[in-house]
Amino acid sequence: DAEMQDIVRTTMLDFNDAIKAADFTDFHSTVSKLWQRQTNPEKMKTSFQTFITGRTDISVISAMDATFTSPAKIEKRIGMNMLDVKGEYATSPIRTTFELQYVPEGKEWKLALIKVVAPIKK
Repeated sequence: DAEMQDIVRTTMLDFNDAIKAADFTDFHSTVSKLWQRQTNPEKMKTSFQTFITGRTDISVISAMDATFTSPAKIEKRIGMNMLDVKGEYATSPIRTTFELQYVPEGKEWKLALIKVVAPIKK
């Protein structure tokens, strides 16, 4: 559980840094080679523009543990193992929920998919 907390927190804070900077160059460099081949930092920025425009800031999660809404599981899909993680952080005014998928690269799990619901400012 502690390792999963670290992996998820790092992913979410890297994502938050990209949103705050409105620049996904560094975030893009941390994701799986599979995802890197499918997109680029500008496309990522466009995909997550709602968070940038909404000035999403989930940096408070650095001091929180995620609540996993289902156990993390590894399943074989598209010819490779994929680690699925779903959960939430008790952010305010709404909880930040996430669905993350990772693929193994070397000795690390690298992000292959991210779905997030987080507070935005109007």
